[in-house]
Amino acid sequence: MKPHTIILCLLYLLMSSSDIKAQDVEARQVLQALQIEIDASLTFADSLPPLKFSKPNDKRIPLTRKEFREIRRNSSQQKGLVLDDSYFPGARFISAARVFETIIKPDSASRNFFRYNKPFYMIFQPILYNNSQNAIIDMDLFGRHGFTYILEKTNKTWVIKKVVARWYASG
Repeated sequence: MKPHTIILCLLYLLMSSSDIKAQDVEARQVLQALQIEIDASLTFADSLPPLKFSKPNDKRIPLTRKEFREIRRNSSQQKGLVLDDSYFPGARFISAARVFETIIKPDSASRNFFRYNKPFYMIFQPILYNNSQNAIIDMDLFGRHGFTYILEKTNKTWVIKKVVARWYASG
């Protein structure tokens, strides 16, 4: 491999990893803005899976066509984030992989897993759009409800602009 090709590859890796780190910082700030909505004494799935965003049927989520395309493009590039105690100090974590496994394969062990752990949070990785000035994030509290949050960055601080209820548990 030629030296200039190696340099270009290294530059690309350096730039893409710094972009990922910047997104991680923004995701952390979005989650901090949601702290008022979260009961940190409950259990959390241990990772933020990427949200596979499709066109919302819900007219309560006001997106322009341009915003929708940007969100869909950005969501397809996400890799997910692993949560730890630094995101939610003192919280208890369960395996997100186990949560998905129990959803896909509902059996008596799955029912017992949900019964033992719920209510617990499954939070999806925030998707940034409008030059990282807006974010959309889904947060489900299994056993209770699911919401979509739309946030806006105002004076370097993330502020919740809209909350859309998606589902509620019965009983």
